[in-house]
Order: sequence, then C-alpha cells, then structure tokens
Amino acid sequence: MMAAFPQTQQPEPSKRRRLTWKAIACIALAAICAICVCLYCAFPSMFHDMFHGSAHPGSPSATQSSSQANPQANPQANPQTNPQTKANFSSSDIAKLNKAASSMDGNPISLGEAHPGYTVGSDGALNVQSTRNVEELHNSGTYQLTVFCLGKGSLSIAFSIGAKTRQQTMQCLTGSANQTSVNLDADAADTDTVNSTTIITPAASSKCLIAYRLDYLGV
Repeated sequence: MMAAFPQTQQPEPSKRRRLTWKAIACIALAAICAICVCLYCAFPSMFHDMFHGSAHPGSPSATQSSSQANPQANPQANPQTNPQTKANFSSSDIAKLNKAASSMDGNPISLGEAHPGYTVGSDGALNVQSTRNVEELHNSGTYQLTVFCLGKGSLSIAFSIGAKTRQQTMQCLTGSANQTSVNLDADAADTDTVNSTTIITPAASSKCLIAYRLDYLGV
C-alpha cells in the first residue's frame, strides 16, 4: 500500500495575476521614488522653484523687490533724479529780445541769441545760469559789449580784454527789452594775443531772458 502524501494547493490563476500586478506596481513605485531622489539631489533649485515659486526677471515680485532695493531705478520714487527744466518764455518775448539785439547798427563779432537765465528743478527750486563767452580779438581799438534783458531781476556783467576788466549791473524789465553797454579798449601790443571774456550772471531769484552782442567800434 502506497502512503498518501498531502497535496499542496496551488493559487488560483486569478489570484496569481493579482499578486503579479501588485509586485510590478511596487517595483515601479520604488523606481519612481529612486528617480525623484536622484533628480532632487542633482537639481535642487528646480524643485525649489516648483514648490515655492520663482521670481524671474520681469515678474511682478522681481520688479517690486528690485525697485525697493534700488530706489534710483524708479524716478518717481526719487524726484531728485528728474532732470531740470528750462524756464518757459513766450515766442513773442524771445522774438522781441532777438530783434533788439540784431537791430543795432554794425556787424557784431559775436551775437548771443535770447536764452533763459535760469532753470527750475523738479522740486520747484530756481537755479540761475551764468552765460560765458570768449572771443579772440585781432584788431586794436574799442570793443563794445551790449547786454539785453527781459523779465524780472537783475544781471551782473563782467567784460574783460586781457588784464582789463569792467563790471556793471543792469535791471531787467517785464514786458520790454532793456539794454546796457560796456566799452573796453584793446591796445595795439595786445592784438592777436588777447581774448575778450564776457560773463553774465543773473542775481538770485531772477527770472529773465538774456541776449548779448559784441561789436568792434574801431580805433
């Protein structure tokens, strides 16, 4: 008589398939986790941007922080960076002063057209502007500087030939051109070696339009 051995039960086919898919899923999940860990170690900044957001140049957050760190980047935040503006005069005022300067007899050596004697800053402060002109002289004799002014305030005039200097002040008139002249002589020994220098400086708080001309009157 043969001995009877207990028979081992084999899992049903459907159960084996379920076990196989579970094993595959576990292996795949483990592989994905391993890949993620490797990527995080190699590119940590990419994951930081993904979960915390990135402030690329041009984005609102980047622009805001840049403006706060550097107020000079935003002119409105610092009005002192705004350029100064020239004073405004009407075209008729400019034409009036230029006509007065050009209507004098003679052929001027130098003619400075009408220009404002001040600028206005972005904070409203008035800044006077000096006018300076240098001319090379070639003849001995008398030279005449004539300065024209329109507006409010006064001017200080310094006219030099070589070592000689003559100073004068003048008052500006509102609505009409005022003028004053300063004469100086150039000696024969100074000819071809001397320059004339004209400096016109408005007094503080003057709001005026300035023009000038330099003439040679002869010996």
